Amino acid sequence: MTLFNPHTPFSPGRLPFFYGWGVLVFSTLGMLVSIPGQTIGVSAFTESLIDATGLTRGQLAQAYFWGTLASGLLMPYGGRLYDRHGARRLMVYSCFGLGLTLIGLSYIHLPVRAARSEWGQTWLAVVVMGAGFLALRFTGQGMVTVTSRNMLAKWFEKRRGLVGGISGVAVAVGFGLAPTVLSAGVDAWGWRQLWWGMGIVIATVMAAVGYLFFRDNPEECGLLMDGERPAAAGAVAAAAAERCYDWAYAKRTAAFWAVTLVLSVHGMVVTGITFHIVDLGASQGLGKAASLAIFIPQTLIGTVLGLAVGYLADKVNMKWLVIAMACGQFIAYAAFAHLGSTAGYWLGILGMGFSSGFFGPIANVALANYFGRKHLGELSGKLMSAMVIGSAIGPYALATSREWLGSYDAGLYLSLLFPALVVAIAVRAKRPPLNA
Repeated sequence: MTLFNPHTPFSPGRLPFFYGWGVLVFSTLGMLVSIPGQTIGVSAFTESLIDATGLTRGQLAQAYFWGTLASGLLMPYGGRLYDRHGARRLMVYSCFGLGLTLIGLSYIHLPVRAARSEWGQTWLAVVVMGAGFLALRFTGQGMVTVTSRNMLAKWFEKRRGLVGGISGVAVAVGFGLAPTVLSAGVDAWGWRQLWWGMGIVIATVMAAVGYLFFRDNPEECGLLMDGERPAAAGAVAAAAAERCYDWAYAKRTAAFWAVTLVLSVHGMVVTGITFHIVDLGASQGLGKAASLAIFIPQTLIGTVLGLAVGYLADKVNMKWLVIAMACGQFIAYAAFAHLGSTAGYWLGILGMGFSSGFFGPIANVALANYFGRKHLGELSGKLMSAMVIGSAIGPYALATSREWLGSYDAGLYLSLLFPALVVAIAVRAKRPPLNA
């Protein structure tokens, strides 16, 4: 199709610089645009949705759980779409989808209230709200994120860790600021107007950015990864010998499951802790301000560490980074069970910040390093599916620990089994050989 020709409306290969650096900028922007579909983006609208829809907090949480779970189950299909259509098409389609979803959600209170009040069907109101969350999570947290992250991985190999670290730092800062910025927007303009406005901008401006500046891989633009010169014999040889492994191979490897488990556990437990942080702190004698203050130094630690981890990702075996992240998780989850003590409070911050610093580089780099680029969409779809499902389970798992076992401590102690399992799997992880 001429419309999506990689040399239309301009040819990246004719620019006076390696276009991969432009890809770094636009892929990072794409990941930031996914914020409305992330938990931190939705959290700013929670109170407004409760007031507007008439749903209880528990009913809204139930709708969010089922919508997120369904989104996770659809992600493998989304990953295959990426492999088939490439980053440019998928970014345009995903931005249209996310934008239209946000516009639709700005009117979601109307059918939800009708189902609950006029028809007297609370379960139907939860289903309607859950369908809205499904669309939001699939397009935002799912497809926009996967498309942007995979495009970046395809343009670099020798510097893949470094650019992944740079992107991870920018994304961490954006995600850290998002709750405050979105909450201020809700207060200033109202939740409906803010969702409607973001929807218009994403469906038009960001879709246009995706069309103009996204390119799936350097080869279609007449370039090679890392800016190598196509005429160089060494570069041609490097392009001929590249890892190319699909799901059928990856699912039998320790490397895939170690990466998937360490990232999914992070999403599950951190989402659960974040969701319940005020009550978790109160159960151990901390006030709301002290509980929420945990996130500031934790974010600073993770942001600074992310650059160093990105640099190391190009130098050391990826399994050691996975093991290091799991060790940070182990310390953090154990410490949060003793959050009321000084040692537990600061070890929780250090452990969470440490493990968070590994998250972005590993998520951006690991699958491409281990299995190559050809089936990256399929594999990242499986990975994102596990991560999304984990983020849906986490809050409910800790809430169940609180209600059935009397405290969050039991759930946090049980979560220690996961990083221990990651270490046991990761020590067996090997990087597959090159195949011609």
